[in-house]
Amino acid sequence: MATCILGLLEHPEVLKKAQVQLDSVVKPGHLPDLDDEPSLPYITAIMKEALRWREVTPFGVPHALSTDDEYKGYHIPAGTIVIANQWAMLHDENVYTDPFEFNPDRFINPETGKIDYSRARDPGHACFGFGRRICPGRFMALESLWLSIASLIATFDIEKAKTKVTLPSGEEVERTVELTHEYDAALVACLFKPRSEEKAELIRASVSQGQDSLH
Repeated sequence: MATCILGLLEHPEVLKKAQVQLDSVVKPGHLPDLDDEPSLPYITAIMKEALRWREVTPFGVPHALSTDDEYKGYHIPAGTIVIANQWAMLHDENVYTDPFEFNPDRFINPETGKIDYSRARDPGHACFGFGRRICPGRFMALESLWLSIASLIATFDIEKAKTKVTLPSGEEVERTVELTHEYDAALVACLFKPRSEEKAELIRASVSQGQDSLH
């Protein structure tokens, strides 16, 4: 979710495009649900791009060979720790054009408006692991993430906060975070504004319903 929010902050046009699609599909007074997913391909594209753009586990989960193996002429003895470079797979320029750019449209067929993985490979081939050890909760994770992203975009406008810092010279300048190819940790100030009073009430009702379900 944090990666998705960062991408939307850097590309407000993506947020607006997604809101237009949501407004045309989701009934007034309702939050998006999984029944809406086939009619909201751009939300799916945003989710897939967030998973690809800043992979949560760039080197995956290390695995140890239980027996000797051979791969492309390389002998790999039992007990060897194998690390899959998922970051490289998801930023391969032969697979993803401009791989360091947050661009959900890479997954959308411009003629049909639908998801088209022949244009850019589904990042699910790498971000959840491989083979018998692939993440068993990936389907639940994808559904939960899709619902969270769709609900967030449907109800909130997200903007960069105009925060300022004071330099040693006394000069005040706006604080910005420069995106790089490397992983880094930084606080990014942003504003979440309900898109309307109706959306604000929808948020409050959803929170209240969620709290009631915990009791």
